[in-house]
Amino acid sequence: MSTAIRETGTPTPASAATMWEEFLGGEIRYRTVDGIRTRSLEAGSGDPVLLLHGNGGHAEIYLRNILPIAAAGYRVYAIDSLGHGFTDKPDVAYTIPQYVDHVRSFIDAIGGPVHLVGHGLAGWVATSLTVHHPDRVRSLVNLNGLTHLAAPDEKMETGFAQVQQLSTKATAAATPESVRARLNWALADPANATDEMVAVRYAIYRQPDTAAAMAKIVQVESAAQRRFGLTAEQLGTIDVPVQLIYSDNPVENWANFERMRDAIPGARLDRGGGGLIGMWEAPARFNELVLAHLARVDGRSQS
Repeated sequence: MSTAIRETGTPTPASAATMWEEFLGGEIRYRTVDGIRTRSLEAGSGDPVLLLHGNGGHAEIYLRNILPIAAAGYRVYAIDSLGHGFTDKPDVAYTIPQYVDHVRSFIDAIGGPVHLVGHGLAGWVATSLTVHHPDRVRSLVNLNGLTHLAAPDEKMETGFAQVQQLSTKATAAATPESVRARLNWALADPANATDEMVAVRYAIYRQPDTAAAMAKIVQVESAAQRRFGLTAEQLGTIDVPVQLIYSDNPVENWANFERMRDAIPGARLDRGGGGLIGMWEAPARFNELVLAHLARVDGRSQS
């Protein structure tokens, strides 16, 4: 069988699709929104679906999801969040409201309202945007993004400390090994930290302005930033369809997502696959849940 050589020199079957092969037919665009040059990966046509990645991530984490969602009749956008990926990295505090303002500006640039999908930190951002700018949001999907409805527990505190340490090491003096360790922390199976994903994230983390931005970004989940957490009363004002997805991860517990579900009128809660970044690690399950949610919102399914 013929083989292709990975960057590490490890043979891999030539038939194995790379993450960029899974995005063939999509496009990369840059827009300046509210003064921030913002990168997005896009595909499809129809009502907009906006995918937001978590703390320290980048748009490539959705490469296994963009085309499947677009194929169902949507225009899909996966962006590099403020300070992340190849989006501008201004000298700001990187608080939840600043992330919300950046996403709101992007929605205004592409034309909303959007179906909003947020993962991890961006689940918190997406839910906050839904509360504070409901006219921009048609529906919401939150994957593993607790909004601090519950008081921090031991697992949460330990997880935040771990990710802060790993993120700092992976960006302050990036090496392929430190980047892989950061990815492994978020995965149920370290084998899913592919050589290609490690290489992509390593290239992103080696940008000259990444370390300075990440030094602030890793603090956003600290106790001092939790003043931006949402209350049960605020969650109770959400009046768009909401799909919560939980997969086992190093930070959150299922019980906290049950509390969030109970606080949001009509919200659904389902288990996803993989670990913290389930859209990458278990894309079939993630795509299934997101597409079922979109179908319900559009009246194409009553399940």
